[in-house]
Amino acid sequence: MSFSLDKRLEADSLFITRHDDIQIRVMNDARYVWVLLVPEIANVTELHDLPSDKQQILMWLAASIGSDMKGNSLSSMPAITKINTALIGNMVSQLHLHIVGRHPDDEAWPAPVWGVGTAISLDEDGIDQRRQLVLNIVKTLREN
Repeated sequence: MSFSLDKRLEADSLFITRHDDIQIRVMNDARYVWVLLVPEIANVTELHDLPSDKQQILMWLAASIGSDMKGNSLSSMPAITKINTALIGNMVSQLHLHIVGRHPDDEAWPAPVWGVGTAISLDEDGIDQRRQLVLNIVKTLREN
């Protein structure tokens, strides 16, 4: 069976790029800098279901993106001071990994972001800022 993205992930996030068959997406929520990593492998719901080489790439990518996000800021929000990384899958079973940039002034701080408030759709500037941030991080990763 071929890979297809869960309709909820597709509706709630924007595709930016891919790295080693892992989609790199951003959540369409202006309140946070929120990256999603989605391995393009059909019928995978758990990290341990991934082949070990894909597990390593996914975790390396998550750690690298999180590390590079920390301390960054977008013109529309304060600098990121904490990274939340999570694999949950209770609402959407398709394996996906969240990397959420947090700061003490965000709406949910210090609680988790899930279930707090209502998402605010990104405007074109917000999309462009997040796209550039992610593409710059991925470019740096590919050069190293």
